[in-house]
Amino acid sequence: MPGSEVYEKFMALHTRDGGLVMPNAWDGLSALMLADAGFEAIATSSAALAATLGRPDGRHEVTRGEHLEHARLLGRADTGQRAHLAGGQGADRR
Repeated sequence: MPGSEVYEKFMALHTRDGGLVMPNAWDGLSALMLADAGFEAIATSSAALAATLGRPDGRHEVTRGEHLEHARLLGRADTGQRAHLAGGQGADRR
């Protein structure tokens, strides 16, 4: 699905009557479990990713590459995702 269609579908979830419940997945397995449970969108956070890697949140502890790989893994859940990337992409921007 082209990016513009993904965006429109995701925005429609936020603006429909009844609201949106969007749980936060900590890793790929929890994203798949939440998708299987029927959630239409799944959130993630920098803290969730850092915790699964055994690192503190913030201070660019997670690299850009790790954020992107995490997003690809969560994307396999086939739902809309929202990512919070904290400082962006790590101090070395790898």
